[in-house]
Amino acid sequence: YKNGAEQTTFSGQKVIPSSATSKGEQWHFSVKPKDGTDYGELKVSPDLTIGNTPPVASNLVITPSNPLTGDDLVGSYDYTDGNGDPESGSELRWYKDGVEQTLYTGVKVIPSSATTKGERWYFTVRPKDGTDYGEQKQSASVTIGNSPPVVKDVTITPSAPKSGDVLECHYVYTDADGDIESGTELKWYRDDVYQSSRKNKVSVSSTKKGQTWYATVRPKDGTDFGEVYRSSSVTIGNTPPLVKDLEVTPSEPVT
Repeated sequence: YKNGAEQTTFSGQKVIPSSATSKGEQWHFSVKPKDGTDYGELKVSPDLTIGNTPPVASNLVITPSNPLTGDDLVGSYDYTDGNGDPESGSELRWYKDGVEQTLYTGVKVIPSSATTKGERWYFTVRPKDGTDYGEQKQSASVTIGNSPPVVKDVTITPSAPKSGDVLECHYVYTDADGDIESGTELKWYRDDVYQSSRKNKVSVSSTKKGQTWYATVRPKDGTDFGEVYRSSSVTIGNTPPLVKDLEVTPSEPVT
């Protein structure tokens, strides 16, 4: 009997499958024993109420799995409930180097501004269906990696060089971790040919008319290289001729 109504589908059975019950229902059964000839007295079991099945959290994941200091940490998980109850009241907690970060309790995204290179992060979730908590689960840990440096505004001066001018490469170096520049590669190219003798030199001289020059910069913070950045090309222009030592002879002329 479910909620006082006989369930004829299950007459004669000793087992009611879980698929046939729902939270809050009251069930009991009756037995009228028979020895093949006569029935005995009808007996009725006490009522029992189908209780709430706590929810389950699974597949706890932090993305990205290999975060850098410029990445937000996003926690996700799957919620399931045997009663079909929606999630309500789950507890989500974040931990940095084993210490709970109460500022981020209940949130699924840790902003990149809150993380630093070398820190180890994970989160836990205790699912709730509005009535009961399920078992607490913990995600795998992720370690904040090194953010490669970047450069911008890679330029060559002068922008309109002439024969004999010294070319200089300028750029702006930045690093999300605050690491100082160390190990940056600077390369010069003349007419698209790499000039290995000028590697890592900020300037080149002995330029000649008609040559086309550009530079590439691959920044490094002592740990990792960033992307390669290229300057605009400059073409060595013509240097106007000069005259000097002008004199008139004879120095003391007469008519």
